[in-house]
Amino acid sequence: REFTTHWKEFWSDMFDDEDLNMLDKVLMLVEFPFTVLRKLTVPLPCDGYYSRPIVAVSTFLSPIWLCSYFGLEYHINMYAWHSIAYVGLLLVISFLVAYMVARYAPDGNGPMALPAAVPLAFFGFIVAATWIDIIADHLVRLLTFLGLVLHIPSSVMGLTILAWGNSMGDLSANMTMARKGLANMAITACFAGPVFNILVGMGAGFSALSSITGMVNIPVELTPSITSGFDNRREFTTHWKEFWVELFEDEDLNMLDKVLMLVEFPFTVLRKLTVPLPCDGYYSRPIVAVSTFLSPIWLCSYFGLEYHINMYAWHSIAYVGLLLIISFLVAYMVARYAPDGNGPMALPAAVPLAFFGFIVAATWIDIIADHLVRLLTFLGLVLHIPSSVMGLTILAWGNSMGDLSANMTMARKGLANMAITACFAGPVFNILVGMGAGFSALSSITGMVNIPVELTPSITSGFAFLFLNCWLVLISGVCWNRGRITKGYGYAA
Repeated sequence: REFTTHWKEFWSDMFDDEDLNMLDKVLMLVEFPFTVLRKLTVPLPCDGYYSRPIVAVSTFLSPIWLCSYFGLEYHINMYAWHSIAYVGLLLVISFLVAYMVARYAPDGNGPMALPAAVPLAFFGFIVAATWIDIIADHLVRLLTFLGLVLHIPSSVMGLTILAWGNSMGDLSANMTMARKGLANMAITACFAGPVFNILVGMGAGFSALSSITGMVNIPVELTPSITSGFDNRREFTTHWKEFWVELFEDEDLNMLDKVLMLVEFPFTVLRKLTVPLPCDGYYSRPIVAVSTFLSPIWLCSYFGLEYHINMYAWHSIAYVGLLLIISFLVAYMVARYAPDGNGPMALPAAVPLAFFGFIVAATWIDIIADHLVRLLTFLGLVLHIPSSVMGLTILAWGNSMGDLSANMTMARKGLANMAITACFAGPVFNILVGMGAGFSALSSITGMVNIPVELTPSITSGFAFLFLNCWLVLISGVCWNRGRITKGYGYAA
Protein backbone atom coordinates (compact mmCIF):
# COMPACT_ATOMS: atom_id res chain seq x y z
CA ARG A 1 0.00 0.00 0.00
CA GLU A 2 2.80 2.46 0.89
CA PHE A 3 4.60 1.61 -2.36
CA THR A 4 1.58 2.38 -4.60
CA THR A 5 0.67 5.47 -2.55
CA HIS A 6 4.20 6.82 -2.95
CA TRP A 7 4.15 6.49 -6.73
CA LYS A 8 0.67 8.00 -7.00
CA GLU A 9 1.81 11.04 -5.00
CA PHE A 10 5.01 11.22 -7.04
CA TRP A 11 3.01 11.21 -10.30
CA SER A 12 0.63 13.84 -8.95
CA ASP A 13 3.51 16.09 -7.86
CA MET A 14 5.06 15.86 -11.32
CA PHE A 15 2.12 16.15 -13.69
CA ASP A 16 -0.76 17.70 -11.74
CA ASP A 17 1.21 20.74 -10.63
CA GLU A 18 -0.39 23.88 -12.10
CA ASP A 19 2.88 25.82 -11.75
CA LEU A 20 4.50 23.65 -14.45
CA ASN A 21 3.98 24.55 -18.09
CA MET A 22 3.56 22.06 -20.92
CA LEU A 23 7.27 22.02 -21.84
CA ASP A 24 8.25 21.14 -18.25
CA LYS A 25 5.74 18.30 -18.18
CA VAL A 26 6.93 16.90 -21.52
CA LEU A 27 10.56 16.97 -20.36
CA MET A 28 9.65 15.33 -17.04
CA LEU A 29 7.71 12.65 -18.93
CA VAL A 30 10.77 11.91 -21.09
CA GLU A 31 12.92 11.74 -17.95
CA PHE A 32 10.38 9.64 -16.01
CA PRO A 33 11.90 6.17 -16.76
CA PHE A 34 15.34 7.33 -15.57
CA THR A 35 13.77 8.96 -12.51
CA VAL A 36 12.11 5.66 -11.62
CA LEU A 37 15.42 3.82 -12.06
CA ARG A 38 17.21 6.31 -9.81
CA LYS A 39 14.58 6.06 -7.09
CA LEU A 40 14.69 2.24 -7.23
CA THR A 41 18.49 2.06 -6.90
CA VAL A 42 19.43 4.95 -4.57
CA PRO A 43 18.47 4.42 -0.89
CA LEU A 44 17.30 7.71 0.64
CA PRO A 45 16.34 7.35 4.32
CA CYS A 46 16.19 11.16 4.70
CA ASP A 47 13.39 13.53 5.70
CA GLY A 48 11.36 14.61 2.70
CA TYR A 49 12.31 11.52 0.67
CA TYR A 50 11.63 8.67 3.09
CA SER A 51 9.34 5.85 2.01
CA ARG A 52 9.88 2.48 3.71
CA PRO A 53 9.17 0.21 0.68
CA ILE A 54 11.22 2.46 -1.65
CA VAL A 55 14.20 2.37 0.74
CA ALA A 56 13.91 -1.43 1.00
CA VAL A 57 13.63 -2.02 -2.76
CA SER A 58 16.44 0.45 -3.59
CA THR A 59 18.72 -1.17 -0.98
CA PHE A 60 18.19 -4.58 -2.60
CA LEU A 61 18.57 -3.37 -6.21
CA SER A 62 21.54 -1.01 -5.65
CA PRO A 63 24.22 -3.79 -6.09
CA ILE A 64 22.73 -4.61 -9.51
CA TRP A 65 23.05 -0.95 -10.52
CA LEU A 66 26.64 -0.77 -9.20
CA CYS A 67 27.59 -3.83 -11.27
CA SER A 68 26.00 -2.22 -14.34
CA TYR A 69 27.82 1.05 -13.59
CA PHE A 70 31.25 -0.61 -13.47
CA GLY A 71 30.43 -2.39 -16.71
CA LEU A 72 29.33 0.79 -18.50
CA GLU A 73 32.05 3.10 -17.21
CA TYR A 74 35.09 0.86 -16.65
CA HIS A 75 34.24 -2.18 -18.82
CA ILE A 76 34.47 -4.52 -15.83
CA ASN A 77 32.15 -7.49 -16.25
CA MET A 78 30.88 -8.09 -12.73
CA TYR A 79 28.66 -10.93 -13.98
CA ALA A 80 31.61 -13.04 -15.19
CA TRP A 81 32.18 -16.44 -13.59
CA HIS A 82 35.23 -15.31 -11.61
CA SER A 83 33.26 -12.53 -9.85
CA ILE A 84 29.69 -13.85 -9.77
CA ALA A 85 30.23 -15.20 -6.25
CA TYR A 86 31.01 -11.70 -4.92
CA VAL A 87 27.95 -10.29 -6.68
CA GLY A 88 25.82 -13.04 -5.14
CA LEU A 89 27.21 -12.26 -1.68
CA LEU A 90 26.39 -8.56 -2.18
CA LEU A 91 22.85 -9.43 -3.23
CA VAL A 92 22.37 -11.64 -0.16
CA ILE A 93 23.61 -8.88 2.16
CA SER A 94 21.48 -6.24 0.42
CA PHE A 95 18.44 -8.53 0.61
CA LEU A 96 18.93 -9.03 4.36
CA VAL A 97 19.29 -5.28 4.93
CA ALA A 98 16.25 -4.61 2.72
CA TYR A 99 14.21 -7.17 4.67
CA MET A 100 15.23 -5.56 7.99
CA VAL A 101 14.13 -2.15 6.62
CA ALA A 102 10.79 -3.46 5.34
CA ARG A 103 10.18 -5.40 8.55
CA TYR A 104 11.34 -3.04 11.31
CA ALA A 105 11.67 0.49 9.86
CA PRO A 106 8.88 2.95 10.73
CA ASP A 107 6.11 3.38 8.19
CA GLY A 108 4.68 6.68 6.92
CA ASN A 109 7.21 9.53 6.81
CA GLY A 110 9.62 8.01 9.32
CA PRO A 111 12.07 9.03 10.57
CA MET A 112 14.37 6.01 10.78
CA ALA A 113 16.55 5.53 13.83
CA LEU A 114 19.87 7.37 13.44
CA PRO A 115 22.15 4.27 13.81
CA ALA A 116 20.30 2.69 10.86
CA ALA A 117 19.78 5.85 8.76
CA VAL A 118 23.41 7.06 8.78
CA PRO A 119 25.06 4.02 7.09
CA LEU A 120 22.14 3.74 4.64
CA ALA A 121 22.41 7.45 3.78
CA PHE A 122 26.18 7.13 3.28
CA PHE A 123 25.68 4.13 1.00
CA GLY A 124 22.94 6.04 -0.87
CA PHE A 125 25.38 8.96 -1.31
CA ILE A 126 27.89 6.61 -2.98
CA VAL A 127 25.23 5.17 -5.30
CA ALA A 128 23.94 8.67 -6.16
CA ALA A 129 27.52 9.73 -6.98
CA THR A 130 27.70 6.91 -9.55
CA TRP A 131 24.49 8.21 -11.17
CA ILE A 132 25.93 11.74 -11.32
CA ASP A 133 29.19 10.39 -12.74
CA ILE A 134 27.58 8.40 -15.54
CA ILE A 135 25.19 11.24 -16.50
CA ALA A 136 28.06 13.75 -16.56
CA ASP A 137 30.18 11.33 -18.62
CA HIS A 138 27.48 10.88 -21.24
CA LEU A 139 26.96 14.65 -21.30
CA VAL A 140 30.69 15.15 -21.95
CA ARG A 141 30.53 12.68 -24.84
CA LEU A 142 27.54 14.51 -26.30
CA LEU A 143 29.22 17.91 -25.98
CA THR A 144 32.42 16.53 -27.50
CA PHE A 145 30.46 15.25 -30.48
CA LEU A 146 28.80 18.66 -30.93
CA GLY A 147 32.19 20.36 -30.74
CA LEU A 148 33.59 18.10 -33.46
CA VAL A 149 30.55 18.58 -35.69
CA LEU A 150 30.68 22.38 -35.28
CA HIS A 151 34.48 22.42 -35.85
CA ILE A 152 35.24 24.15 -32.54
CA PRO A 153 39.05 24.32 -31.92
CA SER A 154 40.34 21.88 -29.30
CA SER A 155 41.68 24.69 -27.07
CA VAL A 156 38.31 26.46 -27.09
CA MET A 157 36.47 23.17 -26.59
CA GLY A 158 38.68 22.29 -23.62
CA LEU A 159 38.06 25.61 -21.90
CA THR A 160 34.32 25.69 -22.62
CA ILE A 161 32.36 22.62 -23.69
CA LEU A 162 34.46 19.94 -21.97
CA ALA A 163 34.95 22.09 -18.87
CA TRP A 164 31.17 22.58 -18.57
CA GLY A 165 30.53 18.88 -19.11
CA ASN A 166 33.09 17.83 -16.49
CA SER A 167 31.55 20.30 -14.04
CA MET A 168 27.97 19.09 -14.51
CA GLY A 169 28.27 16.66 -11.59
CA ASP A 170 29.45 19.38 -9.20
CA LEU A 171 26.87 21.81 -10.60
CA SER A 172 23.93 19.47 -10.09
CA ALA A 173 25.06 18.54 -6.57
CA ASN A 174 25.62 22.18 -5.54
CA MET A 175 22.28 23.32 -6.99
CA THR A 176 20.49 20.51 -5.17
CA MET A 177 22.11 21.51 -1.85
CA ALA A 178 21.21 25.16 -2.43
CA ARG A 179 17.56 24.29 -3.18
CA LYS A 180 17.39 22.30 0.06
CA GLY A 181 18.47 25.34 2.08
CA LEU A 182 22.11 24.25 2.52
CA ALA A 183 23.47 27.47 0.99
CA ASN A 184 26.69 27.54 3.05
CA MET A 185 27.50 23.97 2.11
CA ALA A 186 26.82 24.68 -1.59
CA ILE A 187 29.02 27.82 -1.65
CA THR A 188 31.82 26.02 0.21
CA ALA A 189 31.65 23.12 -2.25
CA CYS A 190 31.95 25.54 -5.19
CA PHE A 191 35.43 26.51 -3.96
CA ALA A 192 36.49 23.28 -2.27
CA GLY A 193 35.74 21.11 -5.34
CA PRO A 194 38.15 22.85 -7.75
CA VAL A 195 40.84 23.05 -5.05
CA PHE A 196 40.45 19.31 -4.40
CA ASN A 197 40.64 18.57 -8.13
CA ILE A 198 43.76 20.71 -8.61
CA LEU A 199 45.64 19.40 -5.57
CA VAL A 200 44.58 15.74 -5.48
CA GLY A 201 43.88 15.32 -9.20
CA MET A 202 47.12 16.88 -10.41
CA GLY A 203 49.12 15.35 -7.56
CA ALA A 204 47.80 11.83 -8.11
CA GLY A 205 48.02 12.18 -11.89
CA PHE A 206 51.64 13.34 -11.94
CA SER A 207 52.59 10.75 -9.29
CA ALA A 208 51.09 7.98 -11.43
CA LEU A 209 52.82 9.37 -14.54
CA SER A 210 56.15 9.55 -12.69
CA SER A 211 55.85 5.96 -11.44
CA ILE A 212 54.97 4.70 -14.95
CA THR A 213 57.61 6.64 -16.91
CA GLY A 214 60.29 6.83 -14.20
CA MET A 215 60.71 10.57 -14.86
CA VAL A 216 61.39 12.79 -11.85
CA ASN A 217 60.91 16.10 -13.67
CA ILE A 218 57.95 16.24 -16.06
CA PRO A 219 57.91 19.16 -18.55
CA VAL A 220 54.66 21.11 -18.80
CA GLU A 221 53.87 23.43 -21.72
CA LEU A 222 51.80 26.56 -21.20
CA THR A 223 49.60 26.70 -24.30
CA PRO A 224 48.11 30.03 -25.53
CA SER A 225 44.72 29.03 -24.10
CA ILE A 226 46.31 28.82 -20.63
CA THR A 227 48.62 31.83 -20.87
CA SER A 228 45.77 34.05 -22.09
CA GLY A 229 44.15 33.52 -18.70
CA PHE A 230 47.28 34.77 -16.89
CA ASP A 231 47.60 37.76 -19.27
CA ASN A 232 43.97 38.72 -18.64
CA ARG A 233 44.48 38.47 -14.89
CA ARG A 234 47.48 40.84 -15.07
CA GLU A 235 45.56 43.31 -17.25
CA PHE A 236 42.56 43.07 -14.92
CA THR A 237 44.56 43.98 -11.80
CA THR A 238 46.46 46.71 -13.68
CA HIS A 239 43.20 48.27 -14.88
CA TRP A 240 41.76 48.48 -11.36
CA LYS A 241 44.99 49.90 -9.93
CA GLU A 242 45.00 52.64 -12.58
CA PHE A 243 41.30 53.25 -11.99
CA TRP A 244 41.90 53.67 -8.24
CA VAL A 245 44.79 56.06 -8.87
CA GLU A 246 42.67 58.18 -11.24
CA LEU A 247 39.84 58.32 -8.72
CA PHE A 248 41.60 59.05 -5.45
CA GLU A 249 45.11 60.32 -6.21
CA ASP A 250 44.06 63.06 -8.61
CA GLU A 251 45.22 66.39 -7.18
CA ASP A 252 42.52 68.30 -9.10
CA LEU A 253 39.80 66.68 -6.94
CA ASN A 254 38.92 68.20 -3.58
CA MET A 255 38.04 66.23 -0.46
CA LEU A 256 34.27 66.38 -1.08
CA ASP A 257 34.70 64.93 -4.58
CA LYS A 258 36.82 62.09 -3.23
CA VAL A 259 34.29 61.29 -0.49
CA LEU A 260 31.42 61.23 -3.00
CA MET A 261 33.40 59.05 -5.40
CA LEU A 262 34.26 56.69 -2.54
CA VAL A 263 30.55 56.37 -1.72
CA GLU A 264 29.79 55.74 -5.39
CA PHE A 265 32.69 53.31 -5.83
CA PRO A 266 30.72 50.01 -5.32
CA PHE A 267 28.16 51.07 -7.93
CA THR A 268 30.94 52.19 -10.28
CA VAL A 269 32.52 48.74 -10.00
CA LEU A 270 29.15 47.08 -10.68
CA ARG A 271 28.60 49.26 -13.74
CA LYS A 272 32.06 48.53 -15.12
CA LEU A 273 31.56 44.79 -14.57
CA THR A 274 28.20 44.69 -16.38
CA VAL A 275 28.51 47.24 -19.22
CA PRO A 276 30.79 46.16 -22.12
CA LEU A 277 32.75 49.16 -23.42
CA PRO A 278 35.06 48.24 -26.33
CA CYS A 279 35.66 51.95 -27.06
CA ASP A 280 38.83 54.06 -27.14
CA GLY A 281 39.59 55.48 -23.71
CA TYR A 282 37.62 52.77 -21.92
CA TYR A 283 38.97 49.58 -23.48
CA SER A 284 40.36 46.86 -21.25
CA ARG A 285 40.26 43.32 -22.60
CA PRO A 286 39.48 41.47 -19.32
CA ILE A 287 36.91 44.09 -18.28
CA VAL A 288 35.12 43.76 -21.64
CA ALA A 289 35.17 39.96 -21.30
CA VAL A 290 33.89 39.92 -17.70
CA SER A 291 31.21 42.57 -18.36
CA THR A 292 30.01 40.65 -21.44
CA PHE A 293 29.58 37.50 -19.36
CA LEU A 294 27.93 39.24 -16.36
CA SER A 295 25.62 41.54 -18.36
CA PRO A 296 22.77 38.95 -18.67
CA ILE A 297 22.73 38.60 -14.86
CA TRP A 298 22.37 42.36 -14.54
CA LEU A 299 19.60 42.44 -17.18
CA CYS A 300 17.67 39.73 -15.29
CA SER A 301 18.06 41.72 -12.07
CA TYR A 302 16.96 44.89 -13.88
CA PHE A 303 13.72 43.30 -15.12
CA GLY A 304 13.09 41.98 -11.63
CA LEU A 305 13.66 45.37 -9.97
CA GLU A 306 11.84 47.52 -12.51
CA TYR A 307 9.09 45.30 -13.92
CA HIS A 308 8.78 42.58 -11.23
CA ILE A 309 9.56 39.85 -13.78
CA ASN A 310 11.29 36.93 -12.09
CA MET A 311 13.76 35.78 -14.72
CA TYR A 312 15.14 33.14 -12.35
CA ALA A 313 11.81 31.27 -12.12
CA TRP A 314 11.72 27.70 -13.41
CA HIS A 315 9.69 28.58 -16.52
CA SER A 316 12.38 31.02 -17.74
CA ILE A 317 15.62 29.65 -16.24
CA ALA A 318 16.35 27.79 -19.50
CA TYR A 319 16.41 31.07 -21.44
CA VAL A 320 18.67 32.66 -18.82
CA GLY A 321 20.99 29.66 -19.06
CA LEU A 322 21.11 30.00 -22.84
CA LEU A 323 21.94 33.71 -22.52
CA LEU A 324 24.73 32.91 -20.06
CA ILE A 325 26.18 30.27 -22.39
CA ILE A 326 26.16 32.71 -25.34
CA SER A 327 27.64 35.52 -23.23
CA PHE A 328 30.33 33.15 -21.90
CA LEU A 329 31.30 32.11 -25.44
CA VAL A 330 31.53 35.75 -26.54
CA ALA A 331 33.47 36.66 -23.38
CA TYR A 332 35.90 33.81 -24.00
CA MET A 333 36.44 34.91 -27.60
CA VAL A 334 37.14 38.46 -26.35
CA ALA A 335 39.57 37.25 -23.65
CA ARG A 336 41.32 34.86 -26.03
CA TYR A 337 41.49 36.76 -29.32
CA ALA A 338 40.92 40.49 -28.62
CA PRO A 339 44.02 42.72 -28.58
CA ASP A 340 45.60 43.44 -25.20
CA GLY A 341 46.65 46.83 -23.89
CA ASN A 342 44.57 49.73 -25.16
CA GLY A 343 43.24 47.93 -28.23
CA PRO A 344 41.60 48.87 -30.47
CA MET A 345 39.28 45.94 -31.19
CA ALA A 346 38.44 45.12 -34.77
CA LEU A 347 35.42 47.09 -35.98
CA PRO A 348 33.22 44.03 -36.85
CA ALA A 349 33.61 42.83 -33.26
CA ALA A 350 33.54 46.22 -31.53
CA VAL A 351 30.32 47.52 -33.16
CA PRO A 352 27.90 44.79 -31.92
CA LEU A 353 29.58 44.79 -28.49
CA ALA A 354 29.30 48.59 -28.28
CA PHE A 355 25.63 48.43 -29.32
CA PHE A 356 24.93 45.79 -26.67
CA GLY A 357 26.84 47.88 -24.11
CA PHE A 358 24.69 50.87 -25.06
CA ILE A 359 21.53 48.85 -24.27
CA VAL A 360 22.93 47.69 -20.91
CA ALA A 361 24.06 51.24 -20.07
CA ALA A 362 20.53 52.47 -20.87
CA THR A 363 19.13 50.07 -18.25
CA TRP A 364 21.56 51.51 -15.68
CA ILE A 365 20.46 55.06 -16.56
CA ASP A 366 16.81 54.01 -16.38
CA ILE A 367 17.04 52.41 -12.95
CA ILE A 368 19.10 55.30 -11.51
CA ALA A 369 16.65 57.86 -12.93
CA ASP A 370 13.70 55.83 -11.60
CA HIS A 371 15.12 55.76 -8.08
CA LEU A 372 15.91 59.46 -8.33
CA VAL A 373 12.28 60.16 -9.30
CA ARG A 374 11.09 58.18 -6.29
CA LEU A 375 13.43 60.11 -4.01
CA LEU A 376 12.31 63.47 -5.42
CA THR A 377 8.65 62.43 -5.14
CA PHE A 378 9.23 61.55 -1.49
CA LEU A 379 10.89 64.92 -0.86
CA GLY A 380 8.00 66.70 -2.61
CA LEU A 381 5.46 64.96 -0.39
CA VAL A 382 7.47 65.66 2.76
CA LEU A 383 7.85 69.35 1.88
CA HIS A 384 4.13 69.62 0.88
CA ILE A 385 4.87 70.86 -2.65
CA PRO A 386 1.62 71.06 -4.74
CA SER A 387 1.23 68.25 -7.28
CA SER A 388 1.03 70.66 -10.25
CA VAL A 389 4.28 72.36 -9.23
CA MET A 390 5.91 69.02 -8.45
CA GLY A 391 4.92 67.67 -11.87
CA LEU A 392 6.42 70.65 -13.68
CA THR A 393 9.60 70.77 -11.58
CA ILE A 394 10.71 67.85 -9.41
CA LEU A 395 9.17 64.99 -11.42
CA ALA A 396 10.09 66.62 -14.74
CA TRP A 397 13.70 67.02 -13.59
CA GLY A 398 13.82 63.46 -12.30
CA ASN A 399 12.40 62.00 -15.51
CA SER A 400 14.97 63.98 -17.50
CA MET A 401 17.98 62.82 -15.47
CA GLY A 402 18.73 60.01 -17.92
CA ASP A 403 18.80 62.39 -20.92
CA LEU A 404 20.71 64.99 -18.89
CA SER A 405 23.50 62.60 -17.88
CA ALA A 406 23.83 61.24 -21.43
CA ASN A 407 23.88 64.71 -23.01
CA MET A 408 26.40 66.06 -20.49
CA THR A 409 28.66 63.07 -21.07
CA MET A 410 28.56 63.63 -24.84
CA ALA A 411 29.29 67.34 -24.38
CA ARG A 412 32.31 66.57 -22.14
CA LYS A 413 33.67 64.21 -24.80
CA GLY A 414 33.61 67.02 -27.38
CA LEU A 415 30.42 65.88 -29.13
CA ALA A 416 28.66 69.22 -28.63
CA ASN A 417 26.54 69.06 -31.80
CA MET A 418 25.30 65.60 -30.90
CA ALA A 419 24.48 66.71 -27.35
CA ILE A 420 22.52 69.79 -28.48
CA THR A 421 20.66 67.79 -31.13
CA ALA A 422 19.75 65.15 -28.55
CA CYS A 423 18.34 67.87 -26.25
CA PHE A 424 15.65 68.56 -28.84
CA ALA A 425 15.38 65.17 -30.56
CA GLY A 426 14.74 63.31 -27.27
CA PRO A 427 11.62 65.29 -26.27
CA VAL A 428 10.34 65.26 -29.88
CA PHE A 429 10.75 61.48 -29.99
CA ASN A 430 8.95 61.12 -26.65
CA ILE A 431 6.09 63.37 -27.77
CA LEU A 432 5.59 61.79 -31.19
CA VAL A 433 6.32 58.10 -30.47
CA GLY A 434 5.31 58.09 -26.80
CA MET A 435 2.01 59.87 -27.27
CA GLY A 436 1.31 58.12 -30.59
CA ALA A 437 1.94 54.63 -29.21
CA GLY A 438 0.08 55.44 -25.98
CA PHE A 439 -3.05 56.75 -27.68
CA SER A 440 -2.97 53.91 -30.24
CA ALA A 441 -2.88 51.36 -27.43
CA LEU A 442 -5.67 53.19 -25.58
CA SER A 443 -7.79 53.30 -28.74
CA SER A 444 -7.30 49.58 -29.42
CA ILE A 445 -8.24 48.71 -25.80
CA THR A 446 -11.28 51.01 -25.45
CA GLY A 447 -12.43 50.98 -29.08
CA MET A 448 -12.76 54.79 -29.00
CA VAL A 449 -11.83 56.65 -32.21
CA ASN A 450 -11.86 60.12 -30.64
CA ILE A 451 -10.29 60.47 -27.21
CA PRO A 452 -10.96 63.74 -25.33
CA VAL A 453 -7.90 65.51 -23.91
CA GLU A 454 -8.07 68.35 -21.40
CA LEU A 455 -5.43 71.05 -21.22
CA THR A 456 -4.93 71.54 -17.50
CA PRO A 457 -3.25 74.71 -16.18
CA SER A 458 -0.02 72.79 -15.52
CA ILE A 459 0.12 71.50 -19.11
CA THR A 460 -0.72 74.95 -20.50
CA SER A 461 2.03 76.59 -18.46
CA GLY A 462 4.41 73.85 -19.60
CA PHE A 463 3.66 74.60 -23.25
CA ALA A 464 4.12 78.32 -22.57
CA PHE A 465 7.58 77.81 -21.07
CA LEU A 466 8.49 75.43 -23.92
CA PHE A 467 7.60 78.01 -26.57
CA LEU A 468 9.35 80.74 -24.60
CA ASN A 469 12.53 78.64 -24.36
CA CYS A 470 12.46 77.91 -28.11
CA TRP A 471 12.08 81.62 -28.95
CA LEU A 472 14.90 82.55 -26.55
CA VAL A 473 17.19 79.96 -28.17
CA LEU A 474 16.51 81.48 -31.59
CA ILE A 475 16.93 85.07 -30.38
CA SER A 476 20.07 84.34 -28.35
CA GLY A 477 21.73 82.07 -30.85
CA VAL A 478 20.79 83.75 -34.16
CA CYS A 479 20.26 87.42 -33.38
CA TRP A 480 22.57 88.22 -30.48
CA ASN A 481 25.46 85.75 -30.66
CA ARG A 482 25.59 85.07 -34.42
CA GLY A 483 25.00 81.29 -34.39
CA ARG A 484 26.52 80.52 -31.00
CA ILE A 485 24.83 79.62 -27.72
CA THR A 486 26.87 80.98 -24.84
CA LYS A 487 27.33 79.53 -21.37
CA GLY A 488 25.42 82.52 -19.94
CA TYR A 489 22.29 81.47 -21.82
CA GLY A 490 22.57 77.97 -20.32
CA TYR A 491 22.54 79.41 -16.79
CA ALA A 492 19.70 81.81 -17.68
CA ALA A 493 17.59 79.01 -19.20
